[in-house]
Amino acid sequence: MALAARTSRPLGEVLVEQGVITPIQLDEGLQRQRLTGDMLGRILVSLGYCEEQDIIEALGVQQGMDRVDLTKLSIADEVIRTVSGDVAKFYNIIPVRIVMGELVVAMADPLNLQILDDLRQITGMEVRGAVSNPEDVQASWKKNYAFEAESIGKMLDELKEKVGEAELSLEELGMQEVIGDTENLIELAQQPEVIKIVNLIFLTAIQKRASDIHFEVYEDDFRVRIRVDGVLQETVRPPKAACVAITSRIKVICNMDIGERRLPQDARIELKIGDSVIDIRVSTLPTLYGEYVVMRILDRTAVRIDLNQLGLGGAVFKHVNKTIQKPNGIMLVTGPTGSGKTTTLYACLNVLNKPDVKIITTEDPVEL
Repeated sequence: MALAARTSRPLGEVLVEQGVITPIQLDEGLQRQRLTGDMLGRILVSLGYCEEQDIIEALGVQQGMDRVDLTKLSIADEVIRTVSGDVAKFYNIIPVRIVMGELVVAMADPLNLQILDDLRQITGMEVRGAVSNPEDVQASWKKNYAFEAESIGKMLDELKEKVGEAELSLEELGMQEVIGDTENLIELAQQPEVIKIVNLIFLTAIQKRASDIHFEVYEDDFRVRIRVDGVLQETVRPPKAACVAITSRIKVICNMDIGERRLPQDARIELKIGDSVIDIRVSTLPTLYGEYVVMRILDRTAVRIDLNQLGLGGAVFKHVNKTIQKPNGIMLVTGPTGSGKTTTLYACLNVLNKPDVKIITTEDPVEL
C-alpha cells in the first residue's frame, strides 16, 4: 500500500520536493497545461525551469524508487562483483547495495524497467532500481570497474564449458521440444550466459564503430562478423550449440516472432547502450543450417551532421556547398555500406534547415 501511495504522487509535487522547481513555477506550468493539454514535464522543460533528465529522475521517484547520490557512496567490493563491468556499462547501471537478498542498482534511465528484468536473469537475484543520472553512473563506473575488463573471449570460454562445442541434444538443453515450443525458446534466450554474450557483441561493435553485425550459421560452425569501414571482420566464433539461443535472444530484443524460423523477418528497435542511443534494423533469413541474422547499426550520438566535420577536401567542400544552395537539381551520393552516404545527406540538410525554408524528405528507411 505504501508503494501505491508513492506511485500516485503528482509529478509536480516530486519536483518541488527535490528542489528542482519552485511552487510558483509549478503553478505556472499547471496553468499552461490546462490551456494546452500538454504534458507537465514537457511544459516545464520548454519554460526552462528544468532539464529533461530532471523529469526522468522525478518520474523514477514517482514510481517508488529511492534516489541515490553515487558521488557520496562507498560501494562494497562484494556488491560490485554481483554485476560485471561490461554488463554495468551496457545497461548504464551501478550496483549499490544488497538489502535482504535484494540487489539495489542505481540507474541512469530509471524508466527502462526491462533493465531490471534482464539483471534478474543475469544475477539470479531480485533487483530493485534506484534513481541516479548518466554523469554520476559513468563516473562511478570508472571508479569501481577501472581494473576489470571482461572480454568476449572469456565469456565464450565460460559458454563453451557449459554447452560444449557440438550441437546440444534436447536432453542436454534440459528442455522438452526446445525448437518447437515458443515458451522454451524464450526461456533459452533468457539464460544469463546468452544475455551477456549478446550484450558484449553489441558493445564490441559499437566501440569499433561497426555499421552492421552478421550472425552466420554453417553446417559445423557459427561465427559473428562486424563491418568496419566497409570491410567485414570476424570477431568471435561462438559454439555451434549456442546458435539457437543467441538467435532467440536477438528475436526477443527485437520483438520478433521467436517461433517463426521458416520465413524472413524484419524489425527495427532503439537501444540505449551506455551513453549511446542506437537504432538497429534487424533482418533474419532462413538457411539450410539455421537462421542468418544481420543487424544494421546507427549510433545517433556518433553521427556528425555538421558539413564542416565530414572531412571533405577544400575543393570538394566548396563544390558540395555550392550545389546544395541551388534552387533545383539533383545530387547523387554513392558508396558502400557504412561509408557515410546518409550522414552526408543529413549534413547537407542541416545547412539548408533555416526558419524560412520548408524541407520535406522521402526516406526508406528513415535512419536519423
